[in-house]
Amino acid sequence: MDHHYFYHKAGQMTMSFSNALIFNGFNGFAFLSSLYVIMILTIGLPMWKLIYCSTACLGLALLASYGTIFPYPNSYIGYIPLIAFVYAFPSIVTIMLFSVFMAFIVDKRGRRLVDFPASCFSSSHELSL
Repeated sequence: MDHHYFYHKAGQMTMSFSNALIFNGFNGFAFLSSLYVIMILTIGLPMWKLIYCSTACLGLALLASYGTIFPYPNSYIGYIPLIAFVYAFPSIVTIMLFSVFMAFIVDKRGRRLVDFPASCFSSSHELSL
């Protein structure tokens, strides 16, 4: 029996790797979905940039915590889903942030409804219209 795979570091989950992968996958998806809904709902509010950035920081904090608490795989094959999870999670966060930001940039009417000076979002030619 190889004891290399059975050691545990403080701060890591104590559940098995496969259960932790499934749990963190579903839990992370639910958390990111709720962050996405929060970003969509707050895009027209005053000070949306602050809310948007703080919500993005929550997503990055979740990624950092998953990197810390995730248990070691039981075999070398277990590193494949772990690597896929590590690359997929930041990609999902980036796509989520980019899509909401681009939706706001494209929506000119929505920008005008936000309680900020119009010069922050429009060119000088667009203001004269």
